[in-house]
Amino acid sequence: MKKGRSIFALMITILLICTSFNIKTFAVSEGTEVNMENNGSYKVILPNEYGDGNGQSYPVLYLMPEDGKSLYNNKMISMIQGEMETDQSGNMIIVMPNFDSNEDFRITMKKIIADVDSKYNTIATIDHRAILGVGVGGYMAYIFGMTDNNSALNTPNMIKNIGSIRGHFSETDHPLYEEYGDVYDIISQINKDNIVNYYTYLDSPTEDPFTYQPKSTNEIGALFINWYRTLSYDIHEYTARYGTYDDDYLQESVSRVMNRFSEQFYSKMISGDISLSPQVAASSVEEIEVSYNIDVNPIFPEISPHSTDMTIEVILTDPADGSVLHKENKTVSVDGVATYEGTFKIPNTVNGTNSKVSITANMLGFTINIGSESLVRIMDTGSKPDEQLIDLMGDWKFKAYKPFSNTGSEALDQITNLTKDVWTTWGTVQPALGWWTADFDESLENNSNWTGYAWYVREFNINADFAKEDLLLALGKFDEADEVYVNGVRVGATGIPEPGGLYDGSNPWDVDRLYKLDSDILNYGGSNTIAVRMANSNGGGGWYQGPVGIFSPAAYNKIVGLPSDLADSTATAQIKEFVDTQNTALESKDIDAYAKTIAPDYFQSGYNKARLIEKVNKDLTGDGKVTVSDSSVNVYNFKGMYLYQAQRNITNASGEIKTETVNAYYKIENDNVVMYGDHETFYVDSYASSYAASAKGLEGSTEMNYRVYLPEGYFDSNKRYPVTYLLHQFSSTSKSYEIDGIQDILKKGMADGDIQDMIVVIPDSDGMSWWRDDWELMVTEDLVPFINENYRTIADARYNGTAGASMGGQGAYGIGLSNPNYFSSIISFFGAFTYGREHSPNSIVEKVSDEYLQNYSHYFISGNRDVYGFGAPAIQLDNQLREKNVDHVFMIENGEHDSVFYLPHVIDAFSYVSEEMYTTGGKIADSASSEMEAEVTDDKLNISAKLSLNQEFDQWMNTIPESAYTKDTNPDMVIPITFKIEQNGKTVFNQMETSTVSGSTSLEFEKEIILGGSVADPDNVVAGDVDLTKNFTLSVFASLLDTNIDLGTFEYTAKTVDEGKPTPGDEPKTPNHEEKPKGDEVVGGKNEDTSKDSEVDKDKEEGDSTNSDKVEGKNLPNTATNHYNSFLVGSIIVLLGLCFGVLGWRKRFIKE
Repeated sequence: MKKGRSIFALMITILLICTSFNIKTFAVSEGTEVNMENNGSYKVILPNEYGDGNGQSYPVLYLMPEDGKSLYNNKMISMIQGEMETDQSGNMIIVMPNFDSNEDFRITMKKIIADVDSKYNTIATIDHRAILGVGVGGYMAYIFGMTDNNSALNTPNMIKNIGSIRGHFSETDHPLYEEYGDVYDIISQINKDNIVNYYTYLDSPTEDPFTYQPKSTNEIGALFINWYRTLSYDIHEYTARYGTYDDDYLQESVSRVMNRFSEQFYSKMISGDISLSPQVAASSVEEIEVSYNIDVNPIFPEISPHSTDMTIEVILTDPADGSVLHKENKTVSVDGVATYEGTFKIPNTVNGTNSKVSITANMLGFTINIGSESLVRIMDTGSKPDEQLIDLMGDWKFKAYKPFSNTGSEALDQITNLTKDVWTTWGTVQPALGWWTADFDESLENNSNWTGYAWYVREFNINADFAKEDLLLALGKFDEADEVYVNGVRVGATGIPEPGGLYDGSNPWDVDRLYKLDSDILNYGGSNTIAVRMANSNGGGGWYQGPVGIFSPAAYNKIVGLPSDLADSTATAQIKEFVDTQNTALESKDIDAYAKTIAPDYFQSGYNKARLIEKVNKDLTGDGKVTVSDSSVNVYNFKGMYLYQAQRNITNASGEIKTETVNAYYKIENDNVVMYGDHETFYVDSYASSYAASAKGLEGSTEMNYRVYLPEGYFDSNKRYPVTYLLHQFSSTSKSYEIDGIQDILKKGMADGDIQDMIVVIPDSDGMSWWRDDWELMVTEDLVPFINENYRTIADARYNGTAGASMGGQGAYGIGLSNPNYFSSIISFFGAFTYGREHSPNSIVEKVSDEYLQNYSHYFISGNRDVYGFGAPAIQLDNQLREKNVDHVFMIENGEHDSVFYLPHVIDAFSYVSEEMYTTGGKIADSASSEMEAEVTDDKLNISAKLSLNQEFDQWMNTIPESAYTKDTNPDMVIPITFKIEQNGKTVFNQMETSTVSGSTSLEFEKEIILGGSVADPDNVVAGDVDLTKNFTLSVFASLLDTNIDLGTFEYTAKTVDEGKPTPGDEPKTPNHEEKPKGDEVVGGKNEDTSKDSEVDKDKEEGDSTNSDKVEGKNLPNTATNHYNSFLVGSIIVLLGLCFGVLGWRKRFIKE
């Protein structure tokens, strides 16, 4: 019996462990209870080494009780102690007052402070005291720090450093509010001129009422934003982090506030700087000497009268990902005010163009940053074709000499006045490592946003045997314009038309500078001078990105990530001969001959074979003669293919002369060459837009660029994908997102399963379009239809969204929220809502219903130091959506109006809209049935198919709430029908046509395809790559939103008869719909395994669906399944089964 009870007790223990699996335990020091002579009391917790004879004095942290009396959170106290064990927080004395009397708590606090200072080794100054609280305690912290006898204090009289976590500032259910007043009003009285006398910390979780109630944390934060916008973190920090108040939230807040208070207490102990020798080094240099100069300041003896150790550490990191490449440290003894100098020798390790070298010093348990510098890698000139380069990164002389407002002439405008005795006196800088900073050079007058004209100058040497043919001068990117001189000769310019002239306002900030360089102007075997004059008209400027140097074509390819390994002579000759054949076909206007040189599965930069043929045929249409000539030809090896690179001059049949750079990819299979394309998933394409032309004041249409990201596996499946339209910032283009590396972030997010596979389209507009009026129509009426026609999209608002940053963030809301028939999700990074006018979400939400807004998923964030103060309207939008009970993600986090702020949130944002996205979970297939017949007669493939949609189908139709923006409350569903022919393991024909339905119905399709005909046939559908002497398979499938439905397959078997003509073989195969439609119900996203998708495509060649794990998505029918709830129920059943099993075994044990 005792054993039975033991087993039962063990079972209960297991259950208790399971139920508390995610609960973090905390160890906490209870502290010492101290009773004062005047009957007041408090608890004190001393640092571990307190009283060990070191004589150290400590700052004091006063915690305020959560209930206003004596309630403290032991977990929080443990967290504070834990932080003091790290090097990110200094040691402090912790005091926890009790407020059990009816005395004004401020009077009690003054008595406690005096008592603490008299009994303990404190630094008894206002600057070295901090006060912090949660809930009512956060309110008390601000009341005590900023008031005295109910009067606001313009300067602190007891405590300078004030912090609140999830402060209870509103009057609702507040025990102290009526007596002590409103913190928002008190801060307003102190006003912006005096609030800087304090250090204030303020944070709260977005989903907690204490955050968004009137005059609570968010409104106080908005007050600071409207006052200062870019107030230094040394003075104020406000964040509203997404989520609810729990242990994880509290831990992060404690980590932050303890670090901030420690910065206030300890950072002034020491200061210094560092330097590198050499700072610019080739790979042949083995070691870099890092020198430091650290001053111990007079505040240190006040804290520690005795000597202490200072650990100095050097850290070498990769700025691309923050990984540590090398670190080492040394320890010195500090006796008082003094200067400590020394050096480290570190390896010359650089991944890419530069590494970051930092020096920190840890003293009294707290780490202080001393300084950092960039270690710049200079590439060596080698003997191989792709090593023929002269790297011009490194030290340049610099001077910003003329403000942009000065439109007159200055002597330094002209290169002739830029003599060596002038520029050698200027400051030394390292360009192409980022935008200007305030300390980049003294000529910028400590202004990172300096506007005007500036020179960069340096000398360089060229070996006598350096390459001479087809040289390229690469300068990277400037914000905004440049002109460049080599040995006094102007060799290129972008945005400055005339030598020494004014910037033309063309805004080429994102254009790669690549200029042809005539070797005749170079001094081989001697010294040369290069001078670059640049202009910046607004905002941040500078020479911000490389590469910088003189390159052969192969060397330039290598540095920018293009193929650079030259092919052998045999392959080169074969590719060149094949290209000559292509060019001959073009000059002969033989489009069929040209078409035969292109692989059926060709794809490059948005062009498949059919679209490429259509484009080329336009050049061949006309009475004029066509000529094609290539120069500067090189052929490179690339992943089993060959890159043919050349400069091409074309005169088309209309007499138009065009010059273009050719980057064409070819395959050689069985000694046959075919143009295959690169099949890249991120590239630039263009489309014709009449609305963009109208916006520019042009007639007709104009070509507009866009960038597109395709998910991995796009070319290997039949899936259809959701689409997000990502809009660019003010005075910018889609190139800005490429510069930020958005394609790599999206790729990682989708590969990790955080983001549902989707297509992301990044259109261009005018730099000041604000994405409204004609620019809005360009997106909805020109771009969206183009994308739906040329890509495998789901043309349904429930699967499409908008996103953007700054102007693009406003545009995402302006376009997204006013076009419910196109979009249902919105992402905005520091959206410029202030400039949105009637298109601002703050305006739109007041005009529409709660239901209308609930039809969207919303994600919007802003930085607390946004230079334009865009956090304030974001806070307003958060309040507006809460009033209408609209789910959304909103955050104010540490950061500015830049890429550094928004990029870490991209995956989180796209993940959120992925999770919220509508899905059928494949169940829409249950409402469809189909049949198909096909036959080949006289070289024609005739297809007859039928798709029947029963009454269950109606539940999948979209319903859009009524509004002034709604075009159709019950829009039709677009159903793409795909006809696909495969032969010899390749897709040789793939064509899609669409139908629209308004509900349950039957659709019948009749299609005739000419097999092996001419691609120039304008009247028929032609499958020119089908070989009738070989077998092929026809597949026809319909796409119902995210699910493909197989209508049938037809197997053609080639047979030879007397006439030598092939005849059809097997009959078409149709799915047995009584059992189950043949459409894959691919359910993916974050919770489902989609790794077998490509295997299904290859093995079965059946239809697919997009990833969709959230089958309980918006407007789903009741048949949907909640996988998460199923998991919980299953877990409970397993647990109960375990319990009953143990009990049953116990009974059997007792009987025995």
